[in-house]
Amino acid sequence: MTQRRVWTHKLQGEFSASPVLAGDTIFIPNEDGLTYVFKTGRSYEQIAANHLHDGGFATPAICAGRIYLRTLHFLYCLGNAKEGAR
Repeated sequence: MTQRRVWTHKLQGEFSASPVLAGDTIFIPNEDGLTYVFKTGRSYEQIAANHLHDGGFATPAICAGRIYLRTLHFLYCLGNAKEGAR
């Protein structure tokens, strides 16, 4: 198997967390609490940049359609409220 770079893009901020892949979407939070969300593919396609109140130093965890983000002071669980009501 050979590896080659498909694209590069400079993200703003300092990063301690690792990127996480869920389906065809990549999540990566920076230390200022901004989480970049982008699609995998042949070119850079950012689909969101979400800001939480404090920094994100931990790698996000994805389980059962939810994203868990730990910051300095909080643990956030993000998901579709309708799916949680089943």
